[in-house]
Amino acid sequence: MWAAKRCCSKLTTYSGSLSSARIASSIPPPSSAGSKRKKARFATPGELQEFTGLVPGSVPPFGQPILPFPLFADPSIFENDRIAFNAGSLADSIVMPVNDYRRIARPEVFRFAE
Repeated sequence: MWAAKRCCSKLTTYSGSLSSARIASSIPPPSSAGSKRKKARFATPGELQEFTGLVPGSVPPFGQPILPFPLFADPSIFENDRIAFNAGSLADSIVMPVNDYRRIARPEVFRFAE
């Protein structure tokens, strides 16, 4: 996801819809971008490939140091017992207890799903 020229990764439950404005206003802008973000958008397939080397749908829900950007998670994720995600390919998946995921990934948690 892009917000004011800064790439980040976000994680929410599938059933939740995203609030672009809530995401944009909650992510600190880079020092050169001014004080407030107004919009957020999904990265294009080309941008995703450039920053991760991966195709859409294969990017695992991790941030630094695995991927070169911060990770944000909606608290709704942690209402589940397990989390399942693709692991760098469209053919390989991981299923793990959500508490283990939270401990390993260490996302910044804030509500951005509606």
